[in-house]
Formats: sequence, structure tokens, C-alpha cells
Amino acid sequence: MRGLLLAAALLATPAAAQTDLLAAYATPQTLVTLPDGRKLHFHCSGLGGPLVILDAGWGASSLAWRSVQ
Repeated sequence: MRGLLLAAALLATPAAAQTDLLAAYATPQTLVTLPDGRKLHFHCSGLGGPLVILDAGWGASSLAWRSVQ
């Protein structure tokens, strides 16, 4: 029984942490319309330069970059 409880606790902890990360990155920041009509959702942070743009591409979402930021 203790082994089952331990396994459940170990599996639930990363899931809770993942949910927090997803909530932070899934919240809309700014949505702009590009000249060709496509929409770009972006999050801008920090001050000064250089400017770095991370684009997930291939239909992926910004969650692809969550471990980089």
C-alpha cells in the first residue's frame, strides 16, 4: 500500500508543475496581425538589446520554448 501511495505522489508532482507552466505560457499576451493576414501571439520581456525572436514554427505553440525562457 505504501508503494502505491509513493508512486501516486511521485507521478502527481510533475503533473502539477507542468500545469503551472502551461498556465503561464497559455495565457494570451499580445496578438498582432501581420501584413499578410496571419496572426502572431507574442510575449515581450526584458529591457535593452539584443532583441531575440523565438518562433516555434510548423504549427507548434509557444510551449515549445518554455524551457528556454
